[in-house]
Amino acid sequence: MSVRNAMWRILAHPALPQLVVIGFALLVAAEAEARVGGGQGFSSGRRSSGGGGGGGGGDGEILVDIFILLIHLCIDYPAIGIPLLILFVAGFAIRVMFFSGDRSHYAARDIGVETPWEPRGGGATGRAGMLEADPAFSEPVFLDFAGLVHRRALEASTTKRWGPLEPFATEAVRDALVAQFGVKRVRDVVLGSTRLVQLDARPDEHRAEVEFEANYTVGDGEGEQVYVKSRWAFRRAAGAISLAPDETMAMGCPSCGNPVETTPLGECTTCGTPITKGQLQWQATSVGILASRPVQPPQLSLFGGGDEPSVGMPTVQQSGLGARLRRFKGRHPEFEPDAFKQRVRDVYLALQAAWGRNRWDDARPYVTDPLFQQLRFWIEGYVKNGLRNQLEDVELHTVQIVKIDDDAWYESITVRIWGSMRDSTVDASGRVVAGNADKPRRFSEYWTFLRASGTGADTKPAGTCPSCGAPLDRIGSSGVCGYCDSKITTGRFDWVLSRIDQCDVYPG
Repeated sequence: MSVRNAMWRILAHPALPQLVVIGFALLVAAEAEARVGGGQGFSSGRRSSGGGGGGGGGDGEILVDIFILLIHLCIDYPAIGIPLLILFVAGFAIRVMFFSGDRSHYAARDIGVETPWEPRGGGATGRAGMLEADPAFSEPVFLDFAGLVHRRALEASTTKRWGPLEPFATEAVRDALVAQFGVKRVRDVVLGSTRLVQLDARPDEHRAEVEFEANYTVGDGEGEQVYVKSRWAFRRAAGAISLAPDETMAMGCPSCGNPVETTPLGECTTCGTPITKGQLQWQATSVGILASRPVQPPQLSLFGGGDEPSVGMPTVQQSGLGARLRRFKGRHPEFEPDAFKQRVRDVYLALQAAWGRNRWDDARPYVTDPLFQQLRFWIEGYVKNGLRNQLEDVELHTVQIVKIDDDAWYESITVRIWGSMRDSTVDASGRVVAGNADKPRRFSEYWTFLRASGTGADTKPAGTCPSCGAPLDRIGSSGVCGYCDSKITTGRFDWVLSRIDQCDVYPG
């Protein structure tokens, strides 16, 4: 059949008006796939770890087909094709103006942001350099701490309760936040992503930059929910040694551990140690607001299924992985890769089931505190808008170990997974409003699991408390088992999921 005849059949089809509306909607909507950790973007009330759109059978392919059809229509039937093309171009303009731009009166600005530094005078960059200077440094612990400082600083910036934060955030940070949000109250801070941008162990000081994507509620009452992307600089004195995870997260005096109270000279009132200039602990010193806009409800597209581009991307594997695996087995003779991969499978299925039922608390035993809080936001967003992300025929096809790491407190294993599911979004009546309930969607991601060092590397039976063996039906939001009072989400008893990265942004 010629292109002309095919187009004439489409033009004569009674569903043409609906097709036009659908095509227009596709141009102002985002990818619909919304499984755990992928397919969405945080700034629109959706996850920042979302995979790229398109792929076989996806929105990108459909948009290309529609665009080609419009070009043919403009050539052969200009009276019809040109208006439709204008309609589609207008759709793109609307998307750029209202979905990509800054629409908030909390405009993005560089407030106290520092110029990225260059290593100098024997300084060492990266995690390896920091471990050489501070063998107790742990990236997971540091990022959890940075996220806690980020939240507490925002919540305290417009109150008179800044004093306990002085050892951990300078007044310049407070002033920057006040300049951004004024005197309005900032609360309900939900982190969507935390990324270590740069790490530098200089001879005179240690420095780090962390990029946050978060949603805040600004103002009293219901307030306004805003998305903010920011970069925070942290410093501490050279020679400082990281504290244990529990001590770090307690945010007490870095010297004696007591609650923070300082003299006008910045000394702890209990032990007399100077603590307000980063002498012993990381301290946030500046903030740069990179983007700020109101949070939008979940965006929905009308097609899905097929392969995401992630499926065919090359695997990023750690250099010397074989040697690292042998050393890991030497430390943990009980470690069985197949048993670990089964743990990955169990966690994967449990998380997708909890997500698809809008019951994210069911996932609590399997993920770290920060990841649980990050992903819980999306469930609440769907519930608030009367939606549910329906996941069916969930399968995990392949699990490949790609990285093994360790520090003074944790050991971690990163795997690349390939999975598939029928992924759609339904409203309260069960009507499919986005995605594809009939055609499976295949994808690939990187999942990182961690476990506390010194606790072994074997895995416990799925569905039971790894501490006491009781059922997982009494796990509170804090991750504590109601039978044995053990906190089971820190990696002390079994592998827990700490991070999900999409293939196009996985740092390796």
